[in-house]
Amino acid sequence: MISPRCSVPLVSLRTTPRRLATVLLGMTLIAASAWSPVAHAGEAEKAEHLQLYEEMRKYAARNAWAGVESNYKRLLILAEKGEVLTYEDHRLGAEAARALGNMGACRERLINAGKVKPSDEVKGFLADIDASFGEVDIRFGRTAKEGAAAVPVMPPFAPEQRQAITFANTRLSAREPFEGLLPAGDYAIGETTFAVVAGKAVEVTVGEAAVASGGGDFKASGGVRVAIGASLTSAGAADSGPVAGGFGGPGIRAGVGYELAVSPVLGVLGQVGYHGFTGSAGTDGEEVNFEQFSGTAPTQNQLRLGYAWLAGTARFSGLKVGVGPLMGVGSAQVTPSSPGPGAYSVVPLTASVTLFGVGGSVDYGLVKFGSYQLALGVEGGAMLDAERMWPWGELALTLEPSFAGGK
Repeated sequence: MISPRCSVPLVSLRTTPRRLATVLLGMTLIAASAWSPVAHAGEAEKAEHLQLYEEMRKYAARNAWAGVESNYKRLLILAEKGEVLTYEDHRLGAEAARALGNMGACRERLINAGKVKPSDEVKGFLADIDASFGEVDIRFGRTAKEGAAAVPVMPPFAPEQRQAITFANTRLSAREPFEGLLPAGDYAIGETTFAVVAGKAVEVTVGEAAVASGGGDFKASGGVRVAIGASLTSAGAADSGPVAGGFGGPGIRAGVGYELAVSPVLGVLGQVGYHGFTGSAGTDGEEVNFEQFSGTAPTQNQLRLGYAWLAGTARFSGLKVGVGPLMGVGSAQVTPSSPGPGAYSVVPLTASVTLFGVGGSVDYGLVKFGSYQLALGVEGGAMLDAERMWPWGELALTLEPSFAGGK
């Protein structure tokens, strides 16, 4: 049986004002002591935040990006406790991630910096990343026996792009999956090949085919193409006309155009430019001896041509092939080797020419500049007029869209 009486009263209902004041004071002190650790922890976090940021600035000034990265990760822990990170915190974190090759983290931190303070710097940086990098999810299938490196078919030129590949290969070589960003281009991991496309995502299982995702249907994309090189042109022997012999010489060929990728492999190219040569006076390999013709000024054989070329293109890893119709309009000058019996002078013959034919090119990418590549190309073709054929060849340097497989 429980007694209704309590041997120790908690608070007497009949209390004096002094006793009531004492009780209220005690409760106030207890509440204050319970609240003070929270306020003290917030101050400690702010102090640690400031210390970590100052260290990050010093590390960045010495290009000690591993130290910046370590401190940024500690700032993220503080953020989980309620500390608010600044624009500069995220910006320095993005710089560190870029220097270490972690472009996925770099992009995420730039986005966070933009949320704190929108800026043209962040927008430009993000645009550069989206134009040059694609998202990849690389895993190892059951048939993959060991880890391997992602080898680009055409190594990129930019340092941050090369570092991004090194960062990914650190994980892949240990047979660990990698999710992040890689420079746009064609890659091989052992016998598995895949293409990374700027602004899109691809899933790769080593030992199996790559699967593109995140982009929906293919979208056409294009870019300017510029080519310049040394050429050799020959005008074959004519079937009729005042000059029957052949002639030719070395020259320069240059053009600018626009290439459009219409599928993951195929494209179309339109280009206009200049095609010319200058050679010794004479025909059929026999030079004119101007000493035999007193009073005749030496001349040279020449071709001055403007051309237009429309070609279909196809991309195969590091190679790109183009072929299509070609048209040229301009003028030609030739001095015949044998002006005729009894002639006492030689006179260069000049005529307007309109040529039609076909041209082709094979380009091999050397280095990449963002979404463009510098390529070494071999071009050639043949054109016709009413009298003769004009075959030509060229060794050229070309700046053109890389398209990274066109996907």
